[in-house]
Amino acid sequence: MQKEEKQMDFIKCECGYNNKPWNVKTYGTCTGCGKVLDKQAKFRHDMYNKLKLWKGKRWY
Repeated sequence: MQKEEKQMDFIKCECGYNNKPWNVKTYGTCTGCGKVLDKQAKFRHDMYNKLKLWKGKRWY
């Protein structure tokens, strides 16, 4: 029995790295170079991790 491969739409950065959509939606940055791809997701990630304003609550 062969493993099924899923077709995934990647988000390509200017550096040429193919980012998974879940990573861009969660972190807001490129995994390869660190450039901000989604400003709103980057803001939510910073608020949750660095400032801990919503400590103990789900944030996405």
